[in-house]
Amino acid sequence: MRFKRTSGPASSEGDEINSLARRTPSTKATWRRHLIICLFLGLLAIPIYWLDQVALRPSGGNWITLDFRGLLFWTYIIFIAIHVTLSSIAVLLFPGSGILRVHFGSMVVSLILLVTGFVVYGKLLQLQLMDAYEMRTRTDTAICAATCPNSNRLCSFTEWSERSAVPVRHCGLVLWRICLLQPARSPSASPQ
Repeated sequence: MRFKRTSGPASSEGDEINSLARRTPSTKATWRRHLIICLFLGLLAIPIYWLDQVALRPSGGNWITLDFRGLLFWTYIIFIAIHVTLSSIAVLLFPGSGILRVHFGSMVVSLILLVTGFVVYGKLLQLQLMDAYEMRTRTDTAICAATCPNSNRLCSFTEWSERSAVPVRHCGLVLWRICLLQPARSPSASPQ
């Protein structure tokens, strides 16, 4: 809609509306720009994949070889998935704000969410390992209690004693149960 220039107050109103229309892109143009930016970020995954394969290839000594391939690539893919979701929601909710503002703000929030997700995932893995260790300790203690004939023996799976090493089957593995004997009493010293 074009406004003709006329003299008076109506002219300045028309100019304001016209300049606002020029500054605010249409919804279709905003979504087109959003799609172009998202496609560019998606295509950037290809060089990141090759960089990941080359930079993080297996390395190490003869005994231990560390392979971190995929670390950069999958971190970037997760970041882009979070970013595209957040930026699409932001473009839908705030169509008047600039597309670059939306993408930069979305990148910051995506980075915060990604780091938070990694920290929470690490804590969950740590809790799971602690739970498994506690369960294994309880199982090992129960096996020791069931297989030690005398209740005055202290059992351990970590120390070695040639006289009291006994193989114990546990979870398909042969573990060596080590019973550390308390000082043995001679038969003549026992109270009668």
